[in-house]
Amino acid sequence: MPYYDFECLDCKNITTIKLSVKDIENGVKVKCNQCNSYNTQRYFQPIAVNTSVHNQKEYIGCGEHCRCFSDN
Repeated sequence: MPYYDFECLDCKNITTIKLSVKDIENGVKVKCNQCNSYNTQRYFQPIAVNTSVHNQKEYIGCGEHCRCFSDN
């Protein structure tokens, strides 16, 4: 079974949980492991892709939840 990330809309915590594809298709409710809220939504984490050494200095980042760099 794959792992899925869910963001709590109350406390902004990201919860990773192992679920079946069938559970995801059926819209299973996921509880936040920090505040116990069920007010969660599926979280699609952005990824950083760099295809050239020349572009490394120009790269800014993925966004506010980016975990690609230690300062985010």
